[in-house]
Amino acid sequence: MTEFFYEPTTEQLPHLSLNHEYLPHHFVHVLVPPTAKFNPLIIFIGDSQEQLHIIPLSHLSSHGFTIAMLSADQLTGDLHQQVSEIKSAIRFLLLHAAQFSIDTNRVFIWGENHGANLSGITALTVNDPKWNAEDPRVLPLRLRAGFLFGASKYDKLTAMIPAHKRPALFVYNGECDSFDESSRDRFIHTYHLQNEAQDFILKNTTSGTSAFYTPYMLTTIESQLRKYL
Repeated sequence: MTEFFYEPTTEQLPHLSLNHEYLPHHFVHVLVPPTAKFNPLIIFIGDSQEQLHIIPLSHLSSHGFTIAMLSADQLTGDLHQQVSEIKSAIRFLLLHAAQFSIDTNRVFIWGENHGANLSGITALTVNDPKWNAEDPRVLPLRLRAGFLFGASKYDKLTAMIPAHKRPALFVYNGECDSFDESSRDRFIHTYHLQNEAQDFILKNTTSGTSAFYTPYMLTTIESQLRKYL
């Protein structure tokens, strides 16, 4: 006897597509929500392929975010080149917006550990020609906000804050992270003089652990993202 199910039959889970080559030997993985509409884009930069946090990010993606994941360990060259490669990845995604269901006017960047340092520099130098492989006048990048999980190079970030306005930043560290507290405070204070900035400390943990990706934390991040949609 045939049994019928009356549960909702629409798609609920995001689609994960792997290894989109945006530069030779450079790849980005993309989570696309199961919706037909164009979604805000989050660029997530992890330390390595093993730290892309696909499972918790897929939960966030299912709430209406296209999430592109790339690992910092595939980036090459000096700091300028690594940052320019991140921007090349963002432009690749924007040029394929229809394929990945992306709203090109709503872009966020999010990094962890070394990826957080790179994300911060990307936000601070977004259309500076010296930090772009492509001509930013042809396809300028506009970031709504950035999320830095476990950044440590706060003195360098402070020295790079430009005179003109930059995206809002949400700075997260674990209490057990290795960073200079005074440098962190100085960066937050200096950035907050003309830009939006909020900082947070997670007690009794280090960045990169699952404590940063619990349902409670993902709900917090989502609420912060939605403020800038």
